[in-house]
This record gives sequence, C-alpha cells and structure tokens, in this order.
Amino acid sequence: MSLPWAKSDKQYVQQRVKIDPKTECWNWKLSKHPSGYGSASRGGYQRAHRLAYRAWKGAIPKGLYICHHCDNKDCCNPDHLFVGTQSDNILDAYRKGRFRKRSNNASLKDEEVRQIKVALRDRGDKPMTEIAKEFKVSPEVIYLINKSETYKDIKI
Repeated sequence: MSLPWAKSDKQYVQQRVKIDPKTECWNWKLSKHPSGYGSASRGGYQRAHRLAYRAWKGAIPKGLYICHHCDNKDCCNPDHLFVGTQSDNILDAYRKGRFRKRSNNASLKDEEVRQIKVALRDRGDKPMTEIAKEFKVSPEVIYLINKSETYKDIKI
C-alpha cells in the first residue's frame, strides 16, 4: 500500500488506521510487530500506539508503558491510551479478567516463591518482567506475589 508522505506524526497515524464505528478504535492497517501491536516506521521502527500517544498527548515518561483502555493491540486512538507502569498494566489486565491462567503443574514450590519474594525485595530498579524471565513464570504471577494476592502464607 503506497501512502502519500505525511507531514506530521498525526497525519502519519491517521493515514494508516481504519476507525471502527462501534468501538471507536483506530485499528492499525499496516505491519504488525510479532507481539501483535502495530509497527510504525517513522523515525525508526516503533509501536504504532506509542507514536499515536506522543503525537496527540506528548512525551512518554522514561520507563513507562502506553496501555489500552480498550484492550485492542491494534488501536491507536489517543483517547483509548494511557500512561502506566508495568504494574498498572498487569493490574488492568487482572481487573478485566485477561489474566493468563496457568495449569496446576505450573504451580511454584515454596522455595521458589521465597526466592521470588527475596528477588522482589532486593530488586531496586529491576523490572518485574526480568524476575519473571529468571523464574520462568508470567509477569502476572510476579505481580500477584509482589502484591501478596497469592502465596500469602509463604514468608521469607
């Protein structure tokens, strides 16, 4: 698909979305990142919803996420986007019932939970996603352990 040159980031996004009249989502029409998010190539490759957020709402503070109220990875509607931490994003998913369920054979042993709790206590600026990778669990599991919403009975 050949599109005219866009003078601004807003114009760039508007030329590459299709608005869903029911949801008001601005669905990205072009290439997708393997994670499912729209991929924009304006000033280097970036996620389309992040470009849209910056174009309409301004800079994204370092280390923060652009989250979707609408839960649609294709959506670039700035009214559907909000800035949040990794924890905000996970809590949003949890509240909306979009949590990945783990099978019973994936439950953690008590010692693994203790190790995770120590890693969380001592993590400093280390993202929870890194701790999740280290322990081969989802970030949601780490978040719930951190908030004492699961494995409450296991102390360090």
